[in-house]
Amino acid sequence: MPGTILDEMQSYHPKLGELRCVYRPSKPSIWPILASTPLLILGVLCTVLIFDSFTGIFTGSTKGHSDGVSNYFICMGVVGLLLVLLGSIFVSDYRAWSATRTVKLTVYQEGFTYEIQNRIEVCRWDEIEKIKTRSMEVVSKAFRARVKVIRSIVKKDGTEIELAKTLNLRQITELITSAREKAG
Repeated sequence: MPGTILDEMQSYHPKLGELRCVYRPSKPSIWPILASTPLLILGVLCTVLIFDSFTGIFTGSTKGHSDGVSNYFICMGVVGLLLVLLGSIFVSDYRAWSATRTVKLTVYQEGFTYEIQNRIEVCRWDEIEKIKTRSMEVVSKAFRARVKVIRSIVKKDGTEIELAKTLNLRQITELITSAREKAG
């Protein structure tokens, strides 16, 4: 229902003016899980072949499966190592996201608010003394480049606001630098 008191409260901040946009951390990537699926299928296949080889040995069947048992164990070892590698990548991405999942950067016409772990920092554009940056590699289909993104913002009173790495720092850097230039 547009025009409610709640909408008006969320779209306006008494010190900072009209709401421009809200940033939250993006969800962790699921590509390690998708990459793990064929490996899991290969692991199940190796397990079935190992079981078949052992049952052939114990039943006295001489199909020649006993020679391949060591190959199946090697296959299982490689599959296991790859699954551990992909799992560790997924776990590290998830841990980085879960530590900052409650972070919220709200940008207004005259400044921004940054919420992290039940603490809210309010900063006007004219209160920014210095912006600390770091380099980040950007990869697209056409090119690969290094760009500078905001790491933290130092206010004139000495307060430093360090932004979470899980936010879209390229977009935030462009927005804050342009808004700061417009403000003076």
